[in-house]
Amino acid sequence: MVAVRAGITKAEFEAIETPGRHDLVDGELWSLPPAKIPHGRFAARITGTLITHVEAHGNGEVFTGELGFELDETGRTILCPDVSFVRTERIPGPEERDFYRGAPDLAVEVISESERPRQVQTKVARYLTAGTALVWCVYPDQRQVVVYSDNQPPQILGVDDLLDGRDVLPGFALPLADLFG
Repeated sequence: MVAVRAGITKAEFEAIETPGRHDLVDGELWSLPPAKIPHGRFAARITGTLITHVEAHGNGEVFTGELGFELDETGRTILCPDVSFVRTERIPGPEERDFYRGAPDLAVEVISESERPRQVQTKVARYLTAGTALVWCVYPDQRQVVVYSDNQPPQILGVDDLLDGRDVLPGFALPLADLFG
């Protein structure tokens, strides 16, 4: 279950020390319990696969779930995808110490059993509205990935399908049998 608390400021969000996973959506704090084994396993597999591809092609940087993306100028929506990718020309400089201002090019959410469908859809909508080109929602229990991109219907992929990077990560291809195997 996702705990929700309203009226949270960016400064209060930055100061959270409670273990678990947190997002700020329109000023509401959405908190989930710490990740369990399936969640951590799939986030790590996707991170490793993306890093290998990005290092070979030099087209950006992969970030883990600890990075917050400030999706609006008010600081009321800050999402922390489990894995994200930012193209080279959008990588912040070494002096940058705040949340990333803007949307990732790719956001990956590994969906836990405690997450509600409405909240997953809200996060996907916030990413796409803020300019994220590609969102992957990974459902370990169903062995599926739902792919979202702007102006396209969601694509549901199963274990026999290939997850590709489209225009965001040209040449990236992950057989889902390898991910779910």
